[in-house]
Amino acid sequence: NDEYAASKNTILEAIQQKIGAANVVYEAGTSFDVAQNIDAAAKAAEQVDAVILCVGELSYTENVGNIDDLNIPDAQVQLAKAVAKAGKPVIVVLAEGRPRIVTEIDKLSAATVMTYYAGNEGGNALADILFGDANPSGKLSITYPRYANALVNYYRKDTENGNNDDTHGYNPLYEFGHGLSYTTFSYSDIRLSQPNLGDNQTLEIAVDVTNTGQREGKESVLLYVSDLYASITPDTKRLRGFNKINLKPGQMQTVTFKIKSEDLAFYNDQSKPVTEAGEFKMRIGGKEKSFNYNGEHNYSGTGKL
Repeated sequence: NDEYAASKNTILEAIQQKIGAANVVYEAGTSFDVAQNIDAAAKAAEQVDAVILCVGELSYTENVGNIDDLNIPDAQVQLAKAVAKAGKPVIVVLAEGRPRIVTEIDKLSAATVMTYYAGNEGGNALADILFGDANPSGKLSITYPRYANALVNYYRKDTENGNNDDTHGYNPLYEFGHGLSYTTFSYSDIRLSQPNLGDNQTLEIAVDVTNTGQREGKESVLLYVSDLYASITPDTKRLRGFNKINLKPGQMQTVTFKIKSEDLAFYNDQSKPVTEAGEFKMRIGGKEKSFNYNGEHNYSGTGKL
């Protein structure tokens, strides 16, 4: 919509500018919620090398109670299924301000880009990513649900996990912190400054991250910590630190984090922040390491966890 940004490129305009309008076949297919020209879009898909399928919701739509169903409108699902029949790679672009349920569409996609509401330069940024001029490095700041009845946070309790095939358990479409790149990274050699942490001490954590791909890229290194035993059921894991680094192909960098007792605190059954003695497990890039906290710490006030 050019009403408020007439001088800026839409997604379509940015793609046309990037590769030339003569190389782009455009069909609307549907409005946000009404099927219109799905057959025309399906025929157009047969003529191209790849399909960029933009789905999502209107801007300025988020207010209390404005929808009662997280599922993306069925017209957009119909469009996705129709263009996918051409057998061409389908790149799905999610333009939305919240996670709408797109499980049926995701099954058809070769790649998915989550743009949220990208702003005036969003079209140009997306075109740069789609055609390889920029290397994506974002990570999801949400847990993207697979089903409308499965809205579970990444730090859920173990009792909320369910079975892998249980739609009411923890089985998201995409995990919190998920995000791909045009290069790859490997993690190795997690090291602790000490095996135990006490009050008024700092535990230093180091991990080596290597760019194992062919392109320079950025990686967000995420540190999760799990309390294995507590007086109330502990969260499965909590994000306790992150660090974004840039690496050239073949380059390795050591990333460090520092953990103190307050980073391990939780609210007990008296709604007071406390850190209890016990075993903790940390996870970085799929690697794990355990350590023990030997103190017992209660915090004044409400604290910030």
